[in-house]
Amino acid sequence: MKPEIAEAESYVYPDLMLVCGDVKVAENTTDVITNPVLIIEVLSPGTESFDRGKKIEYYRIVPSLKEYVPVSQDKPKIETYFRNDRNIWTCTITAGLDKTVVFESLEYEVKLEEIYYKTDLI
Repeated sequence: MKPEIAEAESYVYPDLMLVCGDVKVAENTTDVITNPVLIIEVLSPGTESFDRGKKIEYYRIVPSLKEYVPVSQDKPKIETYFRNDRNIWTCTITAGLDKTVVFESLEYEVKLEEIYYKTDLI
């Protein structure tokens, strides 16, 4: 599944995409979602520059998207980019296994220790 990015001439595939409510699919497709609320990307050395560059530019033009979350693979660090009701994006960086990350779009919080459970970082 991939999000619809009308202005882009290509598609990008997120690692994780959440929809609140019913999934809406683009006309004449079965795999293009028009209403994602949260997208999470696990950063890797091969994709990090693209995930932080062009991909985030694409995601920011998805009208329904409220939150974009790049997750570091080599250290306990998560960034949350959240779009408020005035269409302003803010970034919060959470680092350290003892810290708690808040997913504003879901009104949910979780310790990084739980997210990185069973990784080489614990």
